[in-house]
Order: sequence, then structure tokens, then C-alpha cells
Amino acid sequence: MTNTARRLSLAALAVTGLWGLTGLSAAQAAGTPQRVAVVSLLGDELQVVTGSRKTGSHLDSNRRDAWPMPAGLMDGTSLVAVEKAGKQVAPESEFLLLKLPSARLFGDPLGQPEGPRYEIPAALKPTLQQIQATQLILITPVRTDLRVQGVDFATGNGVLTGLGFYVDDLMRVRQINRADLRETGEVARGFLAPYVYVKASLIDARTGAVLAQKVVAKAEAVVGSRDEGVADPFESLDGPSKVKLLTDMLTAEVGEATKTLLAPR
Repeated sequence: MTNTARRLSLAALAVTGLWGLTGLSAAQAAGTPQRVAVVSLLGDELQVVTGSRKTGSHLDSNRRDAWPMPAGLMDGTSLVAVEKAGKQVAPESEFLLLKLPSARLFGDPLGQPEGPRYEIPAALKPTLQQIQATQLILITPVRTDLRVQGVDFATGNGVLTGLGFYVDDLMRVRQINRADLRETGEVARGFLAPYVYVKASLIDARTGAVLAQKVVAKAEAVVGSRDEGVADPFESLDGPSKVKLLTDMLTAEVGEATKTLLAPR
């Protein structure tokens, strides 16, 4: 059996009983090869959050709209990012990517797991036992303070959750060439910011003990020229370009979080 990562479905595992190798204890010393199951529960619906200038209230008054994605796109991106980064820091370990039919298969994933121990869902336990996983990496959405970072500014009010885009259609910002960080001389009204607000958790697959966690809260403004007549920053890029911005950010941030989780302690 090679260390090539396998993309598995819970249904297929339950029916075919593919795995028979002896797993390694998650309590063994750092650096010991592990069988790491990977589950992503980010879902297929992005949020498009439009900033509000309403004052005099501590409540989040931003507008939120749903933007559906192709089934499995974001969770698949997340799984591959874990595998790629994991292989860089733990090349002898095996990463078993579990593709689920729904991010809500085990209930609401927001902020999970909480506390020092994760109650592994009953629907997942048999699969982890069957593939003899020693560890579980779980990627879930989180909700925390909205903070958008630009090249030369930071702004935001309210909260962001999971994956999506923050849109500011009022703030005047200087356009900057990201290649050399020099101003272009142009001023734009508003910006678009893809965001990734997720939690990566490393869990003992047998006991549910949470071994390490990393919370990612990244929102980065994109300020670019728009065609004449295009007032909405969300329309400054076509759909595929926006999706690429977000998947690239998700890949980078989940990859770095994975390296943090698996770093020797």
C-alpha cells in the first residue's frame, strides 16, 4: 500500500470495506507517520456581504446575499490544500480525503469543534475505524470580526462567516499596482474583498481530543479599474475570476493552517 492520498466517500467505505492496515497511535511521538482522515465542512453557498454606513448601533447592519457554488467545489479545494501542505511537512503520513454529500451531514458545523474534545459524529466513527485513521483534520467555518486588509488601509464593521466576498461600494481608495506597490494615480470608489474565515482542527481520531487548532480570518481588498458604467465593485470581475480569487485564497490559507497543525511540537 503506497502513501498516495485517496479520495473516499463515506458511502463507499461503508459498503466496500476497503481498509485493513493497522493504524498508528495518535499518541506516538511527533514525526511518526500517521493515517490522517481529512473532512471539510465549508459547504456550497458563499455569502456576499455589502457594507453598511449605518451609525449609532452596535448591531451588524451589513446586507447579506447568498451565492451558490457548484457542489463540492469549496470543500474539494480545502481537502486538496490540506493534502498538499500535509505532504510537505509530514511526507511519511497518509492523508485520506473524505468527501461528504453535505457539509451539514453532522449538523451545523459553524465553529466546531469547541473545547478540548470533539464528539466525533456517530455517522463518522465507523469510517474512521474502518480506514484505521489515527488523526482527523477538520475544516469548519467560523464567525468573527470583519476586518478587511488593503495594501495601504484596513477597514470593516460587523462580522464575517465562512467563505465569501465583502463589498464596499462607497469608500474611496487609491489604486495600487500590487507588483511594485506603487500608486497608479487613479482613485476608485469601493472595493471587492474575498474572505476566508475558517477553523482548522487536528483531532485524535480515536479519543476525540483536540490536539491543535488554527483560526483563519483573512479578508483582502481587491481594487481595480472598472469599465465605465460598472458601479458595483462585485461586478468588476466576472464570475470565474471571482471564484478563482477565493479558491486561491482558500488554498493558501488552509495550506498554511495545515502546516501549523502538523508542525513538530
